[in-house]
Amino acid sequence: MVTVEITYAAPHHLLAEGAVLDVRRTRAGDAWEKRNAAEAAKPAGVLLGLPKIGVPEPLPAATGGCAAH
Repeated sequence: MVTVEITYAAPHHLLAEGAVLDVRRTRAGDAWEKRNAAEAAKPAGVLLGLPKIGVPEPLPAATGGCAAH
């Protein structure tokens, strides 16, 4: 949890452009940090996914648009 000074407020968001005034640790944040630190220690692999074999599926036909009359 952080404490900041709100410099601008709108109905759908807040903006805090200044520095963080205070930081309060939480149990959930500590657990997240511990979990991600354990994963960061593992060697990172490259995830490329599995390619499909054969002819690709056709794209769906375009409907509407500027050129359709």
